[in-house]
Amino acid sequence: PGVYGVEVNDICGNSGYEEVEIISGINQKHMIPNSFSPNRDGKNETWRTYIRESKGFQITVIDPWGKQVFYSEDPKETWDGNWNGEPLPIGNYLYKVEFVNCQNQKEISTGLVSIVR
Repeated sequence: PGVYGVEVNDICGNSGYEEVEIISGINQKHMIPNSFSPNRDGKNETWRTYIRESKGFQITVIDPWGKQVFYSEDPKETWDGNWNGEPLPIGNYLYKVEFVNCQNQKEISTGLVSIVR
């Protein structure tokens, strides 16, 4: 599993790049990490979900005071633990993930993600 990319260049100066994410090693229908550490050490800097289905995907992250600090409709988009360009404090943040599964049924998953530094 991982993200793999290929870049192609021809003799006329044309180029192209494409990435593909392989998640076949994940046995669950989805995986949502419970923590990450955006402390600029180059390890575990961002957080995202790993959802096989992306139809109807929406993710919302809420801070402890009820304010939305992250939203995306792209299942590959990562969150860096910032809101309005500023780092958020260490703590637990509520997430809600919605998507349509392969049987065309809406699924909702909620939980906590922790920012640790």
